Amino acid sequence: MKYCPRALSKLAEAMHCRPAWAGRVCGLIAAALLLAGCSGVGPRAISVEHAAYTDVLVQTADEQLLRNLVRLRYRDRPLFLEVSSITSQIVVGASAGLSGNPLSDDVEESVGAEAGVSYEEQPVITYQPLTGSEFMTRYMLPVRLDTLVQLSQSGWSIERILRICAQSMNGLPNAPTAAGPTPERAPQFREFAAAAGLLRRLQVEGVVQLGFAADNGLTEPLLHVADDASAEAARELSDTLMIAGPYVRLTRGLGAGSPDRLALQTRSLNGMLHYLSHGVEIPAQHAQAGLVTRTTDRGSRFDWSGVTEGLLRVRSSVSRPDAAAVQVNYRDHWYWIADDDLDSKSTFSFLTQLLALQSEASDAPEPMLTIPLR
Repeated sequence: MKYCPRALSKLAEAMHCRPAWAGRVCGLIAAALLLAGCSGVGPRAISVEHAAYTDVLVQTADEQLLRNLVRLRYRDRPLFLEVSSITSQIVVGASAGLSGNPLSDDVEESVGAEAGVSYEEQPVITYQPLTGSEFMTRYMLPVRLDTLVQLSQSGWSIERILRICAQSMNGLPNAPTAAGPTPERAPQFREFAAAAGLLRRLQVEGVVQLGFAADNGLTEPLLHVADDASAEAARELSDTLMIAGPYVRLTRGLGAGSPDRLALQTRSLNGMLHYLSHGVEIPAQHAQAGLVTRTTDRGSRFDWSGVTEGLLRVRSSVSRPDAAAVQVNYRDHWYWIADDDLDSKSTFSFLTQLLALQSEASDAPEPMLTIPLR
């Protein structure tokens, strides 16, 4: 590096003769050095990056779930990727310097100061496919009866719980053939849907609720019917489900149960996804091309929207939607859930919570977010 004696002399003159100007130069350099020391960068980085990663994780999880529902409707193979870790490194640097123009006679014009700060984020995201025993634990095992009670106590509608999670209730079928690839014959579901709707109405009225009871040191799930239930409510329960209060035990089974037992056959999460995939609206040209199974009811095409009504509706179009809560592009078409479709959005939240409950026995690592500073 070469030094210019005249430039150095001008700098000395400026610092000596112009105290205010010299103060500005020193302040600029001090500010740069302070920023280089990362003062306050850590808390700000956590505040900004945590929210950003949270939003992206929620969006990508919803898109993956929607894409897999669409895949199942076409009998395409689904795939689930989970974020196992997120590491984000934030590198902060600063620079400061002085410059001089020895050809200028004006001191303030011939000597200048400059400073700069650099900020760089280096994220590393690790994905892990859900396979093997992990897939079996979460997606292939039938949901436990205890889990249904936990979901109910979390505030979910008993109707939504039963319609999504149960394959049959006291012998009433809930579209059991829809828990796999789309069947060719229309499923039976209407009596079950009516019974689930009745339980929801009585739940809102405070007549029935799901809970736990202790019996001989064991905790078992049950349906409690209020002691002051009206005669009309008791008659409806007896006529529809053949049960009577005040305590009705929940048991696994396919039969009709008994007045003090409600027999439930539960679905696996894989079966629930197949079931809900029938809420995907298929473009007419895809149906005509035979890309999906044609389900018939007495010789006519069966309308699957009646099965998933109030649970999930996935719309489709060639053009990108304007107001979508979640959307994916698949087979040259857009599939989306409308932002004002609260029922479908609730079902997505429900599936997320159910997946967390199903993974209790899993040893899979929780996603982590670390932001080291250097």
